[in-house]
Amino acid sequence: MFCGWRLQDDLPFFIENQSGQLRIDLLKQTTFFNDGALQPTLLITKTISDWLFNDWQQHQINTEDILYAELEVAFHYIHKSPPVTQSHGPTTHLTFTLSSSIVTEGRRYTKVISKEVSYEHSKPVKKKLNPSHLKISHHKRQIEQYTWLHLYIEGIYYYGSLGNTDEEYMQEQIATILEIQKPKALLVDLTGLEYKWGNAIGKIFKQLLAKELPFAVLIGEKSSGLDNEYMRIISGCKFYNQEQQAIDELLKIVKKA
Repeated sequence: MFCGWRLQDDLPFFIENQSGQLRIDLLKQTTFFNDGALQPTLLITKTISDWLFNDWQQHQINTEDILYAELEVAFHYIHKSPPVTQSHGPTTHLTFTLSSSIVTEGRRYTKVISKEVSYEHSKPVKKKLNPSHLKISHHKRQIEQYTWLHLYIEGIYYYGSLGNTDEEYMQEQIATILEIQKPKALLVDLTGLEYKWGNAIGKIFKQLLAKELPFAVLIGEKSSGLDNEYMRIISGCKFYNQEQQAIDELLKIVKKA
């Protein structure tokens, strides 16, 4: 899993550092780079840890019996090759030596593998947006003594890397709305957005978290694909499929702020 497609979001770290040693504590979801604690931790750390705990639960393994679960990774950046064609992005080449250890009271499980892997950087296809593609609207709402903004996004979020330009457009529009309206809280309503897959949309929620603006995200049948473990990890937020539930949560956040 470490060498698979889920590592794409952490590629900047490996390109920047070129080579080194990682030690990942899968029980505590912490990462050490060359013996120093890495903050924030890599996304792949949380992804593997969450998968591991879920697998233990499915196989009825008591996690209290696990004394130690770590992954050591030696990595080396080889090079970045240019695009093969105009429709492709550049490719990053890396080598990994991975050593995993899981220890219980009576047993120790270990495995060591070495792999050379390549990751192609997606080349976004710029598409001209139009009202039939994405539409963003908003209106103010009042709950108790609190006034907040209901942001409604509808249309189609393009699949995979094609959605990168959609995310940029949405970020730009949301930033403009927030600058003008200056709301105290925000309900992001995605019930009318057709979403299948694409990680870039997670940046929108991370930006809202960075602004420390109280917000809740409402999804529906069309956008239910957002509610998965990986998206929750990379976006840092929770998704709600009932409007009243989202509003209640938003109210709690506002009252604490």
